[in-house]
Amino acid sequence: MAPRSATPPQASRPKTFLGHIYDVQALAYSPDGARLAVGSNDGSVYVWDPVASHLLHQIHSGRDTITALAYSPDGTRLAACDGEAVQV
Repeated sequence: MAPRSATPPQASRPKTFLGHIYDVQALAYSPDGARLAVGSNDGSVYVWDPVASHLLHQIHSGRDTITALAYSPDGTRLAACDGEAVQV
C-alpha cells in the first residue's frame, strides 16, 4: 500500500484569492473543505471555493476587524468575531 499524503492534491499548489482591500486577519475552512472563509480589517468576510478560487459570498459585518472565524461542526453556520462580539 502506498503512503497517503497529508495534503489533498488540490491544495498542493498555492492559490491567490483577490478581493480584500484591507489586511486579512482570520481564515477558516468548512469541515468538508468546500469553503474557505476569510476575514479582514474592514469587517468583511469573503467565502471562497478553495479549489476553483471562486468567490461564493461576500458579507459585511458592519463591525471592526474580523479577528476569528469558525464553522459549525456540520458546516451550515459561520461565526465571525471582531474581538468584542460574535456574529453567526
